[in-house]
Parts: sequence; structure tokens; C-alpha cells
Amino acid sequence: MYIKIKLKPTKIYSKPIIFPILLPALQEAMTECYLGIGTPYEPIAIDNFVTIGNYVFPVLEPDSHITISLEPNSDDDKGMLKDPKLVCCMVKNVGKAFTDKNCKLQGYWDDIFDYKKEWVQNTPDGTLYIAPDKKKKCKISTKDVQLDDNVSYSIMFSMVLKEKKNKQRRYYFVLDPLVKISSGGGTGTP
Repeated sequence: MYIKIKLKPTKIYSKPIIFPILLPALQEAMTECYLGIGTPYEPIAIDNFVTIGNYVFPVLEPDSHITISLEPNSDDDKGMLKDPKLVCCMVKNVGKAFTDKNCKLQGYWDDIFDYKKEWVQNTPDGTLYIAPDKKKKCKISTKDVQLDDNVSYSIMFSMVLKEKKNKQRRYYFVLDPLVKISSGGGTGTP
């Protein structure tokens, strides 16, 4: 299974950004170690179980359409982790310029992103929650604004761990990378 981030149109990325999830390693760690309770309130961080490879975390340009999805691999059926579901994506501004000033948190994202209010919730603490649409994809677009800031985004998904004796439970996982929003473009990790 892998997390797929599709950006279009884009000057920097010619193809989707793919982050493979090392399901056998994650499964082994879950059965042999305590990684956390794995609830929506306290999901298990999977940063150590995701391969970045040649990709860098994306730079978001003005007028970009962003789509995040979970995509299956042919090997996914061999393990005890089953039934992956994208739960939501969360966005927070972690840029120093933003956190150093007294910002209005409610409605802040309306100036940066264009989105369908049916799938997106802007909370009073400044977090933007993006739910998957009917096609099981989180979608949002950047507006044509001049901005140069760093944001933290989280991709939360869940899977069922089928253990011995037909015992199973749904666990929640989160990937927490950083991304740069930039009018000037650029590459590399923020």
C-alpha cells in the first residue's frame, strides 16, 4: 500500500508523489511491540514505516490542485493488516512568521485554500480537517496568493489488524510530514 499525492498543474513535479508504506515491517512492529493505542484520538505514528525514496515532501504552488489517496499494492493481501481506509488529512501552519504574530485562526485558511465546505472543516484552533470525498480521496486547491510559509499536514488512515483466533481490531495511523507553501517555487524539504 502507498500514499499517493497528486499535484496539478505543477512546475516542480512531473508525476504523483508516492510514499510506500512498509506493511510487513509495520505489522511485525505491531505484533511484537507496543506502538501506542492506535485510536483516532491517539493514532500510531508511521513515519518510520514509510519510504520516501527519491521524493521530497511537496512544495505547494499557487493554483494547484492537491489530491491525497491510499493506493493498494498486489502484496497487501498477504499480511494481517487489512481494509485500509483514508480517515482525513489535517493541516496546521507551523511557520515562524505565522506563529510569531497574533493571527486570527478561525477562517485563516479561506485566504489560502479553495475547498468544498462539505468535505472540509476549519476549526477554531486553526486546524483544517479534510475528509475523503465519495471517491475516497482528500482534495483541496491552493488559491493564487503570494505566500511563503511552512505547514504541517497529517494523513490519517485506519486498518484492521487480524490476529490469531479471529480476533481483530481497527487501528488508526498518522503520517506527519511538513510542506512548504510558496509563490516562488523551490524544491526540497522545508
